[in-house]
Amino acid sequence: MLKIGLVSVSDRASSGVYQDQGIPALQDWLTQALASPFTTVTRLIPDEQAEIESTLRQLVDEEGCHLVLTTGGTGPAPRDVTPDATLAVADREMPGFGEQMRQISLRFVPTAILSRQVGVIRKSTLILNLPGQPKAIKETLEGLKDQQGETQVPGIFAAVPYCLDLIGGPYVETVPQIVKAFRPQVGTKTRFGLMSYRAPAWLPDGHSQTIWPALLLRTPRPPYRRERWPTPDGASIALDFVDGQPDSPLVVLFHGLEGSSDSHYARALMQAVAARGWHGVVPHFRGCGGMDNPLPRAYHAGDAAEIRWILQRLARRHPLMAVAAVSLGGSMLLNYLAEEGPSALPRAAAAISAPLDLVAA
Repeated sequence: MLKIGLVSVSDRASSGVYQDQGIPALQDWLTQALASPFTTVTRLIPDEQAEIESTLRQLVDEEGCHLVLTTGGTGPAPRDVTPDATLAVADREMPGFGEQMRQISLRFVPTAILSRQVGVIRKSTLILNLPGQPKAIKETLEGLKDQQGETQVPGIFAAVPYCLDLIGGPYVETVPQIVKAFRPQVGTKTRFGLMSYRAPAWLPDGHSQTIWPALLLRTPRPPYRRERWPTPDGASIALDFVDGQPDSPLVVLFHGLEGSSDSHYARALMQAVAARGWHGVVPHFRGCGGMDNPLPRAYHAGDAAEIRWILQRLARRHPLMAVAAVSLGGSMLLNYLAEEGPSALPRAAAAISAPLDLVAA
């Protein structure tokens, strides 16, 4: 979840001379503008450079904020030291944010050129200095619109979600009527939550993309532990486990047609699971993974029943479970999810390259 630090820098507000308006204005705007869930950590501090620096370091290094917004203290007066403190804790400067804020404010007052707001990155956190007045905060974040609500000058927050993407922050979605987040076509989410994709020039088609990882990107075999389970109708299947830390989640991978825990995608996923200290398992369908199938019953694309009993048994050990399934396994998983609806056991599920037209496939 997105975590935002809000810092109001003001000698008088921090000493109780008047009520702070910056943090409430930021909280109100964020509540209206963000479609993604978020939490805030607030600080009201005086115009002391050392204290501003310490606060910014704490919000990034200890609180783990992905975004920090400051308000106040950005002018040329001797006590206006917010930009100086921000630059002092920065790893990299992002000058475009300050330039755009001044561009917006110049539409209203010529003294906008006196503003010294900056944008910086510390570690994987974006820190932005904003004006002190609620009206100016809204204008710089949201931009300027005409009477029809069309954006004439983009606000700085339009670029914030993509910046967070690039520096490793959470995926953030906005309310387009307030501010429309801009992302290049590659890397944006569709209305169904899927990522658009453009193949690299050196790997342009599906055939080469299938052959490349299968033949050239061999992942070491994970430290599997095998269990053999009897099926409800008297056959047996093999499950290859990766053991993780106590109370960690379980990642289940159902393989594709004639696949196994030794398939390249299974090895890669289970290695990633092991590296996180999670539990993982690749259940093998009947006749796969080196196991004989003595019964005339095989697995098939609509075999939700096979998925169901496997997940039910796994859930007794691991109530926190996520499931991925590839190709034919993806079809089986999707059938199970459709039949179970809200009662489905996994907390999260993903079907990868599931055939949509079985006759064509």
